[in-house]
Amino acid sequence: MLDTMTKNVQNTNYNCGISNEKKVANRLTKEGAQTKLSPGSRGAYDVLAASTLTKKKWAVQVKSTCMKNGKPKNLTQEEFSKLILKAEEKGATAVIAKVDGRGISFTYAKTGRKAAF
Repeated sequence: MLDTMTKNVQNTNYNCGISNEKKVANRLTKEGAQTKLSPGSRGAYDVLAASTLTKKKWAVQVKSTCMKNGKPKNLTQEEFSKLILKAEEKGATAVIAKVDGRGISFTYAKTGRKAAF
């Protein structure tokens, strides 16, 4: 019984995360980017976005919560390091998108400043 409950919570969290990754991709698409979701949410970034106008490229790690009044977790040091490395390999800027009940916010991973596409 406990195993089933644990799996249900994991599935709910996973589905919530996927849903929020899609929200981020949709938002970036509306802002003029071509986007690609990483398969299975297991990579260093969740969304790769390229602006059709400015030619900017972002490698976006999405952190989210589906809990009411919840806060998205921060990246671990390992996640942060992988994001920076993989973004550089792709010629992209590493960006963190946080999704909560208030919406989506983007920050540059290296500086922590608000990011604008």
